Amino acid sequence: VLLSCNWLALGCVYLHRSRSAGQLGKLYRIAGLALAGLAGLLLISTALYENPLFIRLYVGEMPLFNWLLLTWLVPSILTLWLAKLVKPLNAKFSQIVLGASGLLAVLAINTLIRQYWQGGFIYLDKATSDAELYSYSIIWLLLGALVVITGHLKQQLLLQKVGLGILGAVIVKVFLIDMASLTGLLKAESFIGLGLSLVGLSWLFQKLRSK
Repeated sequence: VLLSCNWLALGCVYLHRSRSAGQLGKLYRIAGLALAGLAGLLLISTALYENPLFIRLYVGEMPLFNWLLLTWLVPSILTLWLAKLVKPLNAKFSQIVLGASGLLAVLAINTLIRQYWQGGFIYLDKATSDAELYSYSIIWLLLGALVVITGHLKQQLLLQKVGLGILGAVIVKVFLIDMASLTGLLKAESFIGLGLSLVGLSWLFQKLRSK
């Protein structure tokens, strides 16, 4: 985990330095891309073989400040920087890196939420409480709305589509998972709460669009 963060950060610094390095610019770019590639291999290895969601791996007891911060969140931020740095070199590759940053961000947010409820071990074989399930929906609903608003303010269609995709995924999760075990009044109140949230988002969407 530490190596992946270190190599990715150093690779980004080298790529940034290559812009003003003159004759050494090509060397900096090669070194930066090589380090970023090695960091990518480490991240893939972590996701597939050393993932705390799949195996019993201790991540720390403190919410937010634990190993998940360095495992997924910091690499996600660095990968976002990397996407901006490689965009002048190869636009298609930059989009791939941007997608990887998004996947790392999704892993970071979900695992940090799970760590808050589960503690030091977050493997999926452990039981998931209803409160934990609802917290995913609430946080992703807020994040989706924030992404849509940001996309409108910055006039970026991609962000708007991503935000709407997040909201759509949250709605599907609420209907298929969150409400599956609810009955009677609780189920009715949940539907009403979801409906009011969507009405509020729709109003905000139209308000931003009219401006």
